[in-house]
Formats: sequence, structure tokens, C-alpha cells
Amino acid sequence: GALKPREATFENTVRALDEIGYQISLTGDRFGLLKETSKNAALRDATTDALKTLQEWAVGIDYREDVYKALKAYADRKPRLQGEDARLLTETMRDYRRAGLDLPKAQRDGVEKMRKELSRLTTDYESNITKAKKAVKFTGAELEGVPESFLAQIKTGADEYTVMANITYHYLNVMDNAKREETRKKLLVEQSNLARAANIPLLEKILPLRDDVARKLGYKTWADYQIEVKMAGTAASAIEFLEKLKAGLQPKFDAELAEFRRFLKVA
Repeated sequence: GALKPREATFENTVRALDEIGYQISLTGDRFGLLKETSKNAALRDATTDALKTLQEWAVGIDYREDVYKALKAYADRKPRLQGEDARLLTETMRDYRRAGLDLPKAQRDGVEKMRKELSRLTTDYESNITKAKKAVKFTGAELEGVPESFLAQIKTGADEYTVMANITYHYLNVMDNAKREETRKKLLVEQSNLARAANIPLLEKILPLRDDVARKLGYKTWADYQIEVKMAGTAASAIEFLEKLKAGLQPKFDAELAEFRRFLKVA
């Protein structure tokens, strides 16, 4: 950021920023791993707060005008780069555009504020799911087909078994082995609704905020904003691809489903 325009080179702008980004990402991944896997609740809470702070700070880097000016000064010289270096420069300047650096300052500041809020809300949403616990009780008959070795671990009464919907191996043992459809459905619904009460209010903030960010940056939808950097390019292209895929695979899917239903009736 302290560089004079004539001092800007690939090494002290584009590559330097990329290396900083790597360190930020590496630290964020470490926080995220502890947040998702630690058995210590206090440590999970501490790393969740640390991750929110880091992510908000990282968003702020996108809006450092002095850093942007240094990179733009280098990019404006149209350097003759090849391979990975050329792609890195192109994508770095693309990401600045996607952050809104071309917008008037007041609008740019608004986007920065919204992106920081979105980052905090999204982290809270994910953390709520990680922390959620849901005990689902079944009888032995309801768990017909589930391995005895697993049933012995979850037996909590004379004819009571407690499955934790938030524990993956509990969930898979039942979903993969329980013969009764109503048992599998009950557990699926409970697992899909983990943290529902806490997360619905967050979703009610996240979804309109995403839409606002996308529109401020010149995109029709959040989907268009997110997919721009992927192969499909636009949300419309992605949807068209999926619709064509569905049309081609539907006959095969219907035939296989009919066969499964036939097996079910025979059983």
C-alpha cells in the first residue's frame, strides 16, 4: 500500500497479496477445523469468534484503497505475463471489480459493510448447526435391521433406543440399515431440521442481504454473482444445463424408481 506507482512490480503487488491471502486462508481453515471438531465447547466458541473477526478483517482488505491503487498501477501498464502469473493478475483485478472497487466510495463502503455483516451471519448459521443436538427415541421394532452392535451403544431403556440426529455415524447406521421407511423418514426430518429455530431468523437476514449485495455490484441475483467465476458463467447457463441433464436422465431415473418400488412390494 505504501508503494509509489512506478515502484509496483508483479512480485511486490500481485504475488505479495496472493501470499498474504494464503496465510489468511490457512489460519481461517485452522479456526474452522477447531470450530467444527473440538470436543471443548469453550474452544469451539472461542474459535467461532476468532473466525468471525478474521473473516471481517479479510473482507476489509478488499477495500484497502492504497493496496488497490498499487495493483491497479501495475495492471494499467499492461505487463506481458504468461501462464499462472497472467491468470493470477487477471483474477485479482476481477475480484477487485467484484468487490465493487470501481463504484463511488459511498456505494463501495455500503457493500463492504454488507459483506462483513453477511460473513458474520453465515458463520453463526454454520456454528448453530455444529452445536445443535437432537435425540430421537425409537423402539427396538422401529429399528429392525440396524446392527445389534450399534443398538447396544444407544440402548437407554427396556425398549428404548436414543439416536442422536446430529452424530453422523448414528444417522448413517439407521438410514443405511433400518427396514422401516417411517423410521428413516423420522430421522431424516429431524436431521434436516437441526438448529431450525436458531437459523430461520438468520436466513431471513442472509437471503435479502445476499440479494442486496449482488444488486449493488450490478448482478441480477446472488446466483449470478456467485457463479460468475465458475465454468457456467451465469445462473441461467447453470439452470439450462441442469434442465437438459434432467430431461436426458429422467426416463432412466423413472425406470430405476419403478424397479425399486417393485422390489419393495415383493419384500
